[in-house]
Amino acid sequence: YELVAGHPPHQGETAVAILTSVVLSRPRLPHDVPSELAQISGRAMQPDPADRYESIEALQHALQGYLEHRGSSRLAASATELLGKLLGITAERDRARSEEIYRLLATCRFGFHQALAVWPTNRDARAGIARATIAVAEYELVCGDPRAAVTLLSELDERPALRATALAAADADAARRAANELQLKDADPTVHKRTRTIIVALAVVFTAIPFVGAVRGTTLNTHVHQIAWGASCFVGLSVLAFYVRNWTTTAVNRRVFSAAWFLFCAQTILAVGASLMEISIEHTQILNMLLWGAIAGMFALMIDRWMAVCSISYFIAFLLATQFPEHRLYFTGTSNLVLTAVMGWRWRPAEQRLQNERKA
Repeated sequence: YELVAGHPPHQGETAVAILTSVVLSRPRLPHDVPSELAQISGRAMQPDPADRYESIEALQHALQGYLEHRGSSRLAASATELLGKLLGITAERDRARSEEIYRLLATCRFGFHQALAVWPTNRDARAGIARATIAVAEYELVCGDPRAAVTLLSELDERPALRATALAAADADAARRAANELQLKDADPTVHKRTRTIIVALAVVFTAIPFVGAVRGTTLNTHVHQIAWGASCFVGLSVLAFYVRNWTTTAVNRRVFSAAWFLFCAQTILAVGASLMEISIEHTQILNMLLWGAIAGMFALMIDRWMAVCSISYFIAFLLATQFPEHRLYFTGTSNLVLTAVMGWRWRPAEQRLQNERKA
């Protein structure tokens, strides 16, 4: 004890004071004394002889073991200093210092592993590895990366209680990610894009029909034609949705089909009502533009805000047609062309869309 501490373990001005110190006090070594050496000294000075080393040879053997392990203890002590710094940084819970934290963790664990390589039973080194790993795992849990915490804790020989918490958090995070991916897929306009291709193809037909009718004067120029056209489109979409159900597996496709169904149903009802009220076919065709503008506006609110461009186009065409009814089919065809262009641009392949966004 005196060789290490620099003074006798028991001091006093009289013999009685020294004996009292021997009986009552438990002398402590300075904090910088290696723990193994402190344990040897403490055992050698136990008040009860039964708790001391059984012989001088046993004490000598313990001291020789310490001398052999001294290099390991120094390595562990050096790594422990870095561990203190690591614990301080992880306590800040600053995600921006993640790289620094992992660099310190690697250095700490390397030092402790080197200590164990010299002395495999170095308890301080094993405890240091566990403390460093658990500290970073707690940091990852707080910062929202439970999977990293599970990976770290899985490296320990003994599984701490924190691992169960990390596993539960990782499972919850995985479930949340899966739900988000499913939701994104459900709302992704590039999934099952064949459905939108059919809608765009129909829009191309709608674009051509008014122009053909304006030139030839024979296309859908009676209420019967209007009713038949709207009903045919409604029934055709219903059949497609029933027999090709994978086209309506995403939320976007279901909304597209729903909007198209509603549009053709409403257009058919409008044609029937106009016929019953004896409204002219010219006025019926003008009212169709108002209907399409309203449906496009609803589409913009539910699915894609860019459809508002089409809604505005149809409303403008409707107002122009009320003033220039003889050009109503040209106005309708132009609005249909705007609709086709917007849908073709918004529903183009994902690869092409991403390339255009990168160029922009």
